Amino acid sequence: MKEEDAKTTEEKDNLTDVPPTGEGQTQEPAAEPKPREMLYERIRTSRPEANYDEDEEEYSRQAMAMLDEYEGKAGRYDEMSEKMSSRFNKSPEEAEAFLAYLDGAPLTSAIRRYMGDEALSMKEGDEGWEDYQRAGKEREEQFASNRAALEQFMQNAQDSDVTMSDFIAEAGLDKESAQNFKNLVVSIANDMSAGKITKETLMLLNRAMNYEKDVEGSREQGRVEGRNEKIEVEKKRMKGSGLPNTNASGNASEEVDVKPQNETADWLTRFKR
Repeated sequence: MKEEDAKTTEEKDNLTDVPPTGEGQTQEPAAEPKPREMLYERIRTSRPEANYDEDEEEYSRQAMAMLDEYEGKAGRYDEMSEKMSSRFNKSPEEAEAFLAYLDGAPLTSAIRRYMGDEALSMKEGDEGWEDYQRAGKEREEQFASNRAALEQFMQNAQDSDVTMSDFIAEAGLDKESAQNFKNLVVSIANDMSAGKITKETLMLLNRAMNYEKDVEGSREQGRVEGRNEKIEVEKKRMKGSGLPNTNASGNASEEVDVKPQNETADWLTRFKR
């Protein structure tokens, strides 16, 4: 009995020494991405339109472009910060009004609170009166220009819808093809309005520009192949008649009269048929 108890205790000890599956086992930490991989990922995220698969040097070009852009912005920020500091040092009231405006106060309220009512209006003879008048005129002109541009845009959009519908009807496109065509046109228009031109768009335009030339080339090739075929048929027919080949030049690409060259050959040809 004691031996069985000792054996049971030993088996229990052995069981506790073996950790359950998946427990007590250390897992190696996932390898951290290398700095180069991290840099490439950030470049791809920031500039996804570039093609990185065909040329790894594209990463370097895009990185330089990003650096130039950053340095340009940083330079403008430094210049702006310097100008604002100089201005606010001369006029602390303007700084207070500006900070209040940044905190959410209406601009006119911020100016009135920290600079007084006189800062909201001007009369002839005040310092800066000419600039004040010119600013008002330029704003009115800009507003009129923006309104005219918007009206022209809306009119162009309506005219384009009519042109698109007429073209689809003339081309005989079915519903699915018409929708695909519209999507393509809108996609190209959106890209170009954003200053973007894709390689696919350039390929499409190039095919359209050379369409007539390609069609004429295909027609010419068809004409040559047709003449060659007629020549071969005539050769076989003349060979079957037992008469010599009248195409002495032997130039297969040269257009020939496929009719027999004399009355005897004509009679024999009709007979053979």
